[in-house]
Amino acid sequence: MLHTSITIDLPSEPYPTSGRIASLMRWVLLGPDPHAGRKRLTVSGLTVLDKLLTGLAASGFDDVISVLVDRRPVYIDTQQRLDDIQLALDRTLASGALRQGLRDVHMVLSRAHDGVHSLADVTLDDEVLVSEHPVALRWSTRIASLRVRPDEGPLEYRERVRDTLSTSGLRPQIAATTAASSQLADNLRAHLQPATVSRHSVVGRVVVPGPTQVGRFRHLGFRQRLRARVYRAEPKDKRIGAYDDPHVYYYYDPYHDLLSWLLVHEALAGRWDAEGVEFVHPDGRLLFVGGQAPREPLDVPSDAVEFHAQGLRIDDGLPVVGFDRAEAGSPHAPGWGGESC
Repeated sequence: MLHTSITIDLPSEPYPTSGRIASLMRWVLLGPDPHAGRKRLTVSGLTVLDKLLTGLAASGFDDVISVLVDRRPVYIDTQQRLDDIQLALDRTLASGALRQGLRDVHMVLSRAHDGVHSLADVTLDDEVLVSEHPVALRWSTRIASLRVRPDEGPLEYRERVRDTLSTSGLRPQIAATTAASSQLADNLRAHLQPATVSRHSVVGRVVVPGPTQVGRFRHLGFRQRLRARVYRAEPKDKRIGAYDDPHVYYYYDPYHDLLSWLLVHEALAGRWDAEGVEFVHPDGRLLFVGGQAPREPLDVPSDAVEFHAQGLRIDDGLPVVGFDRAEAGSPHAPGWGGESC
């Protein structure tokens, strides 16, 4: 929904290459020097990790979901503990996985403030290509206040979303995310004292649901049949395109595509000033920007979804699909079909 990123460069030096090894690689193995064009940090990797976590905690990211080192889990929070940064750091150090330095460290942290839920997907490596950054953070935010409530039917939910869009749109959430990401960048500068901290502008991005996503609307219940988000601290799958998003991996919400459907058609109907918001195909292609006409016809027409008091009516021409694979084993998903996004 709302996205930004932060990259950090730290003091580093070219990775020293042994002449004997380089010669062996060139003439015997006929391959490139594995360290050519690489750099390594000149500061302690553990110091970087400690100060990075301190900066994240100071900005409200105090809930660690997982820590992986070289793709191996060393801390997985299956109990959704809050304020567990120190516990995650202690277990990571105790695992011994960092004895050789920060090698492909991947962390995911959560922050819930001001009606929005943000995830920070962080990668660290103390030896990277010269063109890469030793610390990179991908920030993804969803608007918690626009989730379906247990006391709402489809019509009430649609009207609440419409009211929100017609009055304030996403401006308060974009402003709050911009301020929070700016604060995080400042905190990281203060704690890490890096050579460079680069922060990208916050971008609103809405996935235009395709036939598969809209076909799944048939499974959406309301009130007593409302389904909960699925929390997974260690997802096994890899998504592509627009669904390669931390929220899809770690907090799958079966109703988020319905919200996206409403956002798309409110923008196209002119009832929401979505200027600057990117509307993308599930495969990641940009379809149109708010305030402009779509570059191509949408895959699903606007009348394919009807809102009624008790439920949704989905056009019979759309495919009948099972639940998303993120809900495998869910009590809400008998006969789970296992289709992907």
